[in-house]
Amino acid sequence: MAESRVIIGTLVSCQRNLVAGCLASNVPIFEGANFVGRNNLNVSDKRVSRKHISLQASFDGSAEVVVEGPNPIIFRCGGQRKKLSSQEKAKLDDDSSVLKIEKRQCDGETSVIKRKRQADEYEFSSSTLQVSS
Repeated sequence: MAESRVIIGTLVSCQRNLVAGCLASNVPIFEGANFVGRNNLNVSDKRVSRKHISLQASFDGSAEVVVEGPNPIIFRCGGQRKKLSSQEKAKLDDDSSVLKIEKRQCDGETSVIKRKRQADEYEFSSSTLQVSS
């Protein structure tokens, strides 16, 4: 038996004056993982990846938005404009407020930080050896 997904909301593109725009078709939002990208646009735009935004939605109205593509997105929440850059994520509450915006560390960034820390430790131990000699 195939499991059917229940729509819990709709993502609508808006113009600056918050009137529904024609840039993208209304995107149904299901509980769990959702992806929004180039296929959802009515016009061709290479700045938008095929899976540009991932949205983890839940029935309680909260959601987590992650920009997977290389270009940032702008969204309106609680009357304010928010910008999310690539690999940043925002946690949204059901009353249209942003709880937290944070940058995700990818594996490459983590290894760079580890290498820098190891280099600093090596430099520290080398200077300690010189002082003690």
